[in-house]
Amino acid sequence: MRNRLVKALNRHQPHPTQRELLRISLERLALCVKDAAYSYDAFADAQVQRFLRAWFESLPNEAAPALVALSSLFGAAQFDRGALGPWSLQTRGYVSAKLLS
Repeated sequence: MRNRLVKALNRHQPHPTQRELLRISLERLALCVKDAAYSYDAFADAQVQRFLRAWFESLPNEAAPALVALSSLFGAAQFDRGALGPWSLQTRGYVSAKLLS
């Protein structure tokens, strides 16, 4: 599954170095998940965050529609962008009732 995800995401990444960076970051994420009490805590790893941010920020603007379409395959629903501001890794992925109101 991970390899298929890497291939699907990297189809939209023109830079070979950044494609390799995504593969490495997901390998590190898999290692971090093994030691995490809560799976999503693995995303708090500073190196994983640095690698994923670099990969994402190097994407061309034309990749956005394809990435949105790909995320919908994994059950991502449309959301209000304003809800992301107060969300952070420190919330452990939980959204409080305050954010929903």
